[in-house]
Amino acid sequence: QILSPIVQATYILVSQKMIILQNIVLIQMM
Repeated sequence: QILSPIVQATYILVSQKMIILQNIVLIQMM
């Protein structure tokens, strides 16, 4: 089962945003 390029791109963007949000939370915790 091959995912469509749109789904892959969306997944990458979402994962990157989640990482950025986690970094912001960690910085605020410090």
